[in-house]
Amino acid sequence: EIKVAALPCPDAPTACDVTPTGGTMLRYDTKTNQYVYNWLAPSKAGTYVLSVHFTDGTTYVAYFKLTK
Repeated sequence: EIKVAALPCPDAPTACDVTPTGGTMLRYDTKTNQYVYNWLAPSKAGTYVLSVHFTDGTTYVAYFKLTK
């Protein structure tokens, strides 16, 4: 499950699912040893957190800031 939410969290809307673009899906690139997920980033400038929840209970997060 992959979700994205705007920060700061107390004022943010509930997290929403992130749909991949171009008919792709989460995949592992063995050449670069990293996961790849193509998605359309939010159009509004701000700070966001992207979270990836795996079925084994592991969660990874990435924080990023979009400027326009």
